[in-house]
Order: sequence, then structure tokens, then C-alpha cells
Amino acid sequence: MNRVKHQVFCSIVIMLMQLGCIPKKDSKHEIATTNSLQQYSDLDQYIEGLIEGYQIGGAIAIGVVKDGEVVEEKVFGYEDFENQKKADLNTKFYIASMTKSFIGTLMKLMEDRGELDLKTKMNDCLKINFPSGMQTNEITLEDLLIHTSGLQNTSVAIKTAYTGNFTQDELIQDLETSTGQRGLGTYDYTNLGYILSGMALEQLTQKGWKQLLYEDIFRPLDMKSTSAYLQPSASVESASLLALPHTYSNGSIRTGSFMKRDDTMHAAGGLITTVADMNKWLMAHLDTSNNAYFTRAVLDDIHTDRIDFYDKSAGINNYGYGLGWEQGDWHEYDISWHGGGYPGYVSVHALVREENLGVVIMMSQQSRAIELILNYILAEQLGVDNAKELDAMEESIRVRTKRYRHYKDSIFQSVDSEEIKNVSLEKFVGRYVSDQLNQLVVKAKNQQLILQLGNLLFIGEYIGDDKFLIKSEVDDSFDVVDFYHLNSADRESYLEMFGQKFYKGQNN
Repeated sequence: MNRVKHQVFCSIVIMLMQLGCIPKKDSKHEIATTNSLQQYSDLDQYIEGLIEGYQIGGAIAIGVVKDGEVVEEKVFGYEDFENQKKADLNTKFYIASMTKSFIGTLMKLMEDRGELDLKTKMNDCLKINFPSGMQTNEITLEDLLIHTSGLQNTSVAIKTAYTGNFTQDELIQDLETSTGQRGLGTYDYTNLGYILSGMALEQLTQKGWKQLLYEDIFRPLDMKSTSAYLQPSASVESASLLALPHTYSNGSIRTGSFMKRDDTMHAAGGLITTVADMNKWLMAHLDTSNNAYFTRAVLDDIHTDRIDFYDKSAGINNYGYGLGWEQGDWHEYDISWHGGGYPGYVSVHALVREENLGVVIMMSQQSRAIELILNYILAEQLGVDNAKELDAMEESIRVRTKRYRHYKDSIFQSVDSEEIKNVSLEKFVGRYVSDQLNQLVVKAKNQQLILQLGNLLFIGEYIGDDKFLIKSEVDDSFDVVDFYHLNSADRESYLEMFGQKFYKGQNN
């Protein structure tokens, strides 16, 4: 399900965005459900079974609209599992890359009003001196929205989504010194295009994407619980903390302490919302009446594939990308959809426009169970028998989980237990600096390393030969990180992480 392909070519971040689910049935707390429209239904029972089978302690919000009516609007589980605080219809969820659908819709709406032109060249909006030799003069705003600019920047992707460790001037400097380009005109999913789109909107309007979404989307659609801010702000009606992120790891459900912050709310992934507001959003995209907020022409432009690409994800055969919406087919039905994922959160919304059907699922715990829920709801609403496909999807999840565990276990099989027992971690402790990602602080505690980079936190277990198994603080993902030349008097000590070299005690 996870479509958050940030183009962060480092295995730790990729693993952070994977959906880990480990089916077990032991739980120290009873699972709760809160239903608004129906007390019991087949969907309820199906989700309750997934909650138990996939050890989901976080909240699950389900919204379904069809033919202009709300069919489902309910929330299961806990806003805070450890403190047994149940989720309800007021619970907000971070929706990560589903934000792209809002930005794409916003910019098409502005084009329809004559406020911008998606064929405008990016360089006419942004005063950024990208590295020489790149085809930036040909990149349009549309290219940024449909992932065909070819631009890549690992540092900007990590800082804006994860660490929040930057100033605006530093971000511009990163763009000017470390941006690469694979090739203009070819689909290549990244966050960077939407980050640049947000910057372009600010230059064009002097308002910024957050204020524009509020004025042009949230307020007109009465989405009072949707915001681009986590903390209260005078510029929005409603902003508050979102549901806590959860993880299932080492046999238990726990609340993650890795929290989204306002300095990591960006135009590629920076919204919180409720299921009721998302139902309003879906209905607006299905409404083609004379009184509709979006015209039929605007909706058609948003949901038409503008660049071809082919893959299969969550049971959907993708064939293209529109303005912030992937285009594909599901059992011969055309479907327009987008997902989002982040440590402790996963979400998806989908439209089957020909059937006036919209579905949204938001979770405050990463789990591939979201794929099963989406396919179950689509089948239920469209009258499709897909029981065998659901069984096959579950088996695929089990196989992936087994392979993941086997790989992790294999790392420890070659470890020298005596070396681990006798190692002194003090030589690894210190401050490490990268030109692009700034400062990484490494501390030792209870025979483990604690690595902190801005808002990111990792735990390191020594596995010998100056290597550590680095685990995400919020889920069961991991990677191996190497330290180099720690005992050398004439060579600089450094570690490699996120595809970057962090030098000890200085900026190199």
C-alpha cells in the first residue's frame, strides 16, 4: 500500500515507510470499536478480525460515500492504546502523501479561475539556481505535480518529511547544490515536485499552500477539522494534535514517541483530518450537479492520467498519474486513488467515479491490513466476489513478513557474542556532521547506541566489526550502519547513514 516513494535512496527511510504487520493473537488490552451509523455489519466483523489478527492497537477510520450519501463513517480502536483512550469521530489522522491529492486539486482549481497556468515554467516561479547542466528551464508546474520533472534531492526529502532540521535559506542552498535530475518527462514518484509546488504557490500568491488550502478547499467544503497545522494557529479554524502513532514490535503494541511536528508538515505530506471531513472531500469529487463546488471539467482534468506508468499496488492495476491522483483499474472499474504512509500512520482514499463511490481509510498504525480493508469495501460496494483475491493478498503479506524475519535473524547468526559482550561503545559516541543533513548525535545507553537526527531517533545494537543494527524507534524496521576509522590517527572517522557520510566532530 505504501505509495510514499520519497526517492530517499537509503534503506532505513525506505524501511520506515514500509508497512510492517506481524500476525499474532496475544494482546494485553481488549480491542474497542466505535461505530456511528451501524452497530454491527459484515464490514465491522471483518475489521475486528483484522485488528486481532494483525495486532492493531491504533485507530482505524472508515469512510464510504455513494450516490451522494454517507454509507459508512466510523472509527475503530484507540487514539492512545497504552492509556486506553478510545478513538472516536473527532479523532484526527495524519494522512501523509494523500496531501498530494489536495495540492493537485487546489492548483487545478486555481488554473480554472485564471490564477495560474500549469504550463508555466517552474523557473518563472522559483528563483532557485539549480546546478548547471540540468533541464530546469523546461520543467513546468504540471511536471512537478505528475512526477515528470526528473528532479531528485535526498537531503530535502529527509529534512522536510522527517528531521525538520533546516532553515528556509538552508533548504534553498540544498536545492542549489545537491539536486540531481534523472530525465525530464519520465514518471518518477518523489516528494520533491510537491515541495517545489508549495514553494511556487507562495511566490505566486504570497500566501503559501497552507493558507490557500484553507481558503479554497477546507472552508468552502466545511472541512472544519482539517488542517496543515498540528499546533493551534490563527490562520485556521481547527488545529490540534493528531492520533498518536502506534506500532506492533517485539510481541507488543506500543505508542511511538516519534511525533510529526509542524516543521515537517510539507506540501507533499502535511495534513491532518477526520473521517467526516474526508467524506465531504470525496463527495465533492463525485458531485457533478449544477451546484457542485468543482465543475465537471475541473474534475475530469484532475482525474485524467497525464503520464503513463504501470504497476500493481493494493490490488489496483495502475496505468497513469493525474493531478495528485493515481489512475488505475480494479476489476474493470476505473479508479482514481492515492495513499499515504509515515512511521505510525497509513491512509488511502479512492474514487470509482462511474459508480459515484468514494472510500477513505486512515490508520494510526502502519499495517498492510489497509490493503485488505480497501479491497473488501470495494468488493462489498460494487458487488464483486473477490474472496480468493483477499486470501491471496493475506498469503502474500505472510510470505513477506516471514522473509523479513528470516533476513533479520540471519544478521545475528554470524555475530561473535564475545566481541559484542566486551565492546566499549564510548568510541562511537559523539556528534557527526554531514554537509547536507546537518548534525547526527550518537549517545550510548544500556549497551545500545541512541542516534538522533533532528526528529528522527534510532536504536543501535552492536553486531561486530564496528557495525550496528539500527532499528527505527517506531516500528520493527532496521538496517546495518557502519562506522569507519574510529581508531585511526591519520584518517577521519565517519559513519554512513541515509546514503550520506557523517564525519565525527566536524563538517567535511
